[in-house]
Amino acid sequence: VAPCCRCLHCHGNLDFGAIRVPEFCRVNPVSMKAYTEDFPEGYAPAVADVPKKIVVIGAGPAGMEAAMVAAQRGHNVTLCEKNSYLGGMLPFANAIKGDLEKFELPGEIGDHERLMDLVAYLTRQLELLDVEVVTGTEMDAQSIAAMEPDAVILACGGKRAPQFEGAEGVVQMDDIMGAEIGQSVVILGAGTQATDLAGWLLANGKKVQLVHGGTADDIDKEQSAWMRLYMLPNLYPRGMRAWNGATVESVEPGAVNITTGSGLPETLACDTVVECQDMVPNTAIAEELAALGIECVSVGDCAAPCNIQQATYTGNIAARRI
Repeated sequence: VAPCCRCLHCHGNLDFGAIRVPEFCRVNPVSMKAYTEDFPEGYAPAVADVPKKIVVIGAGPAGMEAAMVAAQRGHNVTLCEKNSYLGGMLPFANAIKGDLEKFELPGEIGDHERLMDLVAYLTRQLELLDVEVVTGTEMDAQSIAAMEPDAVILACGGKRAPQFEGAEGVVQMDDIMGAEIGQSVVILGAGTQATDLAGWLLANGKKVQLVHGGTADDIDKEQSAWMRLYMLPNLYPRGMRAWNGATVESVEPGAVNITTGSGLPETLACDTVVECQDMVPNTAIAEELAALGIECVSVGDCAAPCNIQQATYTGNIAARRI
């Protein structure tokens, strides 16, 4: 049974100025869109007129959803993942969110979103549908072409665009679990990943500041509206400060130099800087496949970095239309 993640994407859509997250189920995007322009056939995907050999690259939520739906339609599906495990960033997100229970909020926040239940569900569906799953293998355009697919769904995730990689005291978001983190932390970025990270650090007794170029409305912008209303009021009282409309001028040992939204110079003392700016699309393989004449569609963060809700939606709809 598909697990409810209790993310509240389905439950009301509040308006935060320019930020408006769509209202539909994270786990089953068809649930609120059946018989609409997106899913005119309704809940069940239509059986394919001609079964195709479909290769899906990347086993995050977008790729697993796409592989599942493509197999439901009768296609012969192979799912390739460079890691030894399935779920993409979901296990990492689950670890970050799990420690938020140290906030001493009602219930266990890590269990609240049930991200590993979602991974287990999708994994089981792939087994039931006889999807061939290949892990521990990183694919490029040439190796994909060698599989002679009729079509490819790319779900290989977005790209990081670090500005200060290698600088002393700077940690990249993907390396946070194994890194030495000081007591005072400046996070560069303010999307949902950055905000969840801030909550994790605060829950572990750190002092946190967010620095980003957007407005206050952009903080935690990909989160569902009601979860956002739940999260932010638990960050600020614990001492988190957000520098909105700021530009990072330089990073040096023990400090980040910024220009504030008011145009004033400011030096933020810190022990650790974490780069967690918004991800960018990952288009290289898609462009190479297009040059080889191979039908290809990009989904999830690979196409437009956002959140789990958009990942499953784009994976589902791509598999229905391929």
